[in-house]
Amino acid sequence: MVSFSKIEILDTTLREGEQTPGISFTIDQKIAIARGLDAFGVDFIELGHPAVSPDVYEAVEALNSQNLNAKKMAHGRASKSDVNDATAIGVKWMGIFFGTSPLSLKHKFNVTKSEALKQIETCVKYGKDKGLKLRFTAEDASRTSLDFLI
Repeated sequence: MVSFSKIEILDTTLREGEQTPGISFTIDQKIAIARGLDAFGVDFIELGHPAVSPDVYEAVEALNSQNLNAKKMAHGRASKSDVNDATAIGVKWMGIFFGTSPLSLKHKFNVTKSEALKQIETCVKYGKDKGLKLRFTAEDASRTSLDFLI
C-alpha cells in the first residue's frame, strides 16, 4: 500500500483548457481563473506553454506577475529554447515533456530510446543549472513500455 504524507494538486486548466476547440481565454480571464484556483488552495498552477505563441508568452508573463500562494509553473518541451522562455519569464517551476512511445520516438522525433533519454537528461540538467525546479511528463506514456518509463 502506498502511503502519501501530502498530496499536492497541479491544475492545468490554463493550458489544457485552451486545447478544447473553440476555447480561448483572454489574459483577464486567465488571471481570474488563476486567482480562483489559488483561493481554492491548488498547490501548483500551470500557467501555459510560452513557446506556443506570442499571446501565450504574454499571458504566462502576466500570470507569473500575480501574487499567488500557488507555485506558478510553465510548461514546455524538453528543449533549451523552452527552458530559456521559462527562465526569461521568471517562473521558478517548469514541467517539461517528451513523447516516449515508440511512435513518438520514430515518427515525431526520429530518435532512438537512448537519444531521447540523453535529450531529456540534457534538458533537465540545463533547467536545473538555470535555477528551475522541474517535473517531467512522459507524453504518450500509455503506449510506452513500463521498462523504458522506469
